[in-house]
Amino acid sequence: RDRQATEQRLLDAALVEFSSAGFHGTSVKTISESSGVNVALINRYFGGKDGLLVAIVERFIDQKQSGDLPYPPQETLQSEIAEYLKHRYLNDMEHKAFIRLVISEIAVYRAFRDRALVSFQYAGDENFMRRLKKLQREGLVGSEVDLTALFRTISLISFSASFIEGEVLYIESDNTLRHFDTVAEQLSR
Repeated sequence: RDRQATEQRLLDAALVEFSSAGFHGTSVKTISESSGVNVALINRYFGGKDGLLVAIVERFIDQKQSGDLPYPPQETLQSEIAEYLKHRYLNDMEHKAFIRLVISEIAVYRAFRDRALVSFQYAGDENFMRRLKKLQREGLVGSEVDLTALFRTISLISFSASFIEGEVLYIESDNTLRHFDTVAEQLSR
């Protein structure tokens, strides 16, 4: 048997079920049936439903922070920031049900928050940081600019756009995407 493939089936099924019915509305039996995996393996591999959700969050964060960027490197800081914000926003909108679930669990359950966010780091997007460093080496970003702080600012803007504008205020995506050009212009000064 292939443990890694079994874990992946459980993670994939749990993501779908949690996004659809919420954490508390999803049973381990439902995840087991959806994945075609024995329910006992959820406890064995993840320590239960809580551990399964934490594993999904860790995978999600890891993919966001280390996955390849789907757009080519840009020639200016302004363009790089604008494209990055647009990419992250669209990616978050694809996973908005899951993000909503995680935010609600983090807000309400401190133990879950403490467990789930261990792997989260603001400076973790390796590909984007590499691009920022390249622009800095080329003299297109001042050497005095703290790239980690810049990335943190961009991350906060990205989250605010996805969650506040997309989920709370229901601002049209096109409006938010257009606004990223203005934000990028301001940040690149």
